Amino acid sequence: MLTSEEPTRFGIGCLGSRLMAGTMDADRADALTDSDERSLKDVRTKAGFAGRLEDVRLPKDHYSAWVELHIEQGPLLEREAVPIGIVTEIAAPAGYRISIEGFGGHAGALLMTDRKDALCAAAEVILAVEHGALSTGAIDTVATVGTVRVHPGAVNSVPSRVELELDCTRYRSTQT
Repeated sequence: MLTSEEPTRFGIGCLGSRLMAGTMDADRADALTDSDERSLKDVRTKAGFAGRLEDVRLPKDHYSAWVELHIEQGPLLEREAVPIGIVTEIAAPAGYRISIEGFGGHAGALLMTDRKDALCAAAEVILAVEHGALSTGAIDTVATVGTVRVHPGAVNSVPSRVELELDCTRYRSTQT
């Protein structure tokens, strides 16, 4: 079983696969940190997984094919009462980091007509992402702004900067 294949708390997808294939250095992986500055090594050790990451790498030519059993994360098979599907194409996820700069200040002193509120602009971007995904007409196109960081992050301050993280994917060609 692999871990952290989807974008994770450590900011990188396919972590288990990368380590198993030897495309990522084990020390670099152990040094990855989450938003609370906890390292992967510390988190996995605390969870009881204290083995050496170097040991998960498989030798070259160890396998000729790979099958990943995966619980469907979307409702399409269930909706169509299909018990199993075969994926014939891989999803193409794309991740983006977006930074929006505005002009901040004290909320009580900065007049509404003079504001360049970065959070208001970010809200429009988030709604545009939703509209864009819906307007493709493809039921399996998804887009999510899952992370929003607002600066300075105080209730009485007009936001001067907002950082967004966007994930969008189109899943295709699941045969039943």
